[in-house]
Amino acid sequence: MIIGLPLVRQLWDKFGMQAVRYCTIGGSALVLSSVLLYALTEYGHLWYVYSNWIAVVVGQVLAFCSYKYWAFKVRKGQAAYTTKRQVCIHWLVWGGGLLISTCLIYSLTTYVHIWYLASSGCLGGFRCK
Repeated sequence: MIIGLPLVRQLWDKFGMQAVRYCTIGGSALVLSSVLLYALTEYGHLWYVYSNWIAVVVGQVLAFCSYKYWAFKVRKGQAAYTTKRQVCIHWLVWGGGLLISTCLIYSLTTYVHIWYLASSGCLGGFRCK
């Protein structure tokens, strides 16, 4: 018998589907933002920095709503913060990450000469969770 297997089983029983939902949402937001980034840049003829901002904001709205109402369902009145406060905290923290990732994408694309979609993909986990 593998040591710790009962603990793993308990964790899976308690959080398994929530973890699957979390990963599904994060992956979907990443794919959506990447497709939007490409479409806005190549077909909409927007500068890749602007396209990145639009794409990531759209992906983040989808992710926030999905996390709140599907992955981490909490009964009414049991949440630690009101929805308004959750949105404010989320967007303040996430907005800082967007600024950092934008600088990194710009630097990788402009100075290291990596294709904008590849540099965005390198930072995908950083910007879309």
